[in-house]
Amino acid sequence: MRAFCYAVLLAGLVACDDAPQALPQPLDGKWAVDSTSPASTGLLRTMTLVQHGSTVSGSGTGMGVDVPIPFDITGSYHPDPMDGPALVELRIQRVDGGRVTADFQGTLAPDRLTGSVVYRYYYGVSSVDSVTGTLSFKRP
Repeated sequence: MRAFCYAVLLAGLVACDDAPQALPQPLDGKWAVDSTSPASTGLLRTMTLVQHGSTVSGSGTGMGVDVPIPFDITGSYHPDPMDGPALVELRIQRVDGGRVTADFQGTLAPDRLTGSVVYRYYYGVSSVDSVTGTLSFKRP
């Protein structure tokens, strides 16, 4: 009933969108580092992820000495065929070409993402140092 889909608002006529809306995916939305995470003092404090099938992208923010540091996030989502937790892999990299990159591999519970992370510190093209740890995120 398209005729009922029009509404009169103060600004004029507005048509309703008949296009099907994509359902939210498991990783879609905002995440924050869990304060109990041993690596909570690491590079990333918050992130917003968007999932399209098995592909994940997003952005995040860490905290430098006195300014926020922006990060790009790319990765993949793999539902477990044996009814176990879904597997998530993320690459976290500074937007400004800074030397910090991290690789996260973890599992997804309804509102928690927990796993291991390898922090890599790059100077030019060679890796000078890497630090491993655990990291967990939760939905705020």
